Amino acid sequence: MPSDLVVTGTEELAKIGPALRAAPKDIRREFFVGVARAVKPLTASVIRSAPQFLPSGFAGEFASSLKTSTRRRMGSSPSVTLVGKAKSRRGKARQLAALNKGQLRHPVYGRPPWVTQTAGMRPGVWDKPLRDNVDEVREELLKVFEEVAEKIVRSV
Repeated sequence: MPSDLVVTGTEELAKIGPALRAAPKDIRREFFVGVARAVKPLTASVIRSAPQFLPSGFAGEFASSLKTSTRRRMGSSPSVTLVGKAKSRRGKARQLAALNKGQLRHPVYGRPPWVTQTAGMRPGVWDKPLRDNVDEVREELLKVFEEVAEKIVRSV
């Protein structure tokens, strides 16, 4: 899904997964807080770069409505996924996948028919800032994994 960024291939996460499930609650909480802290700069980079990809009248509205969350998988293929969502002024979900393709769907003068606007749009409003910063985030995640693994070992 284009509105997700998945960091995979982290052997460290696979190693600590089973131990993390058995770890005390405070260590698990520290892990989840650390993961959220590590991916937080990605949301900021999407918001900062929005004016480069979106029409000037829409970039601010998009930036203020963007919400992200993280999903962590600890099973056989461990991963950390950043999920993005944005809502319109009326509270309806924005089509982040379409925005990422460089298409803005909206009604003409606030009512049907709906049109697809490409003028003033550039593809990559979500993907490009994430891909540009994924290496730093991966390093930060590895630090979090190492810190939590050390605490798990000490608690046993």
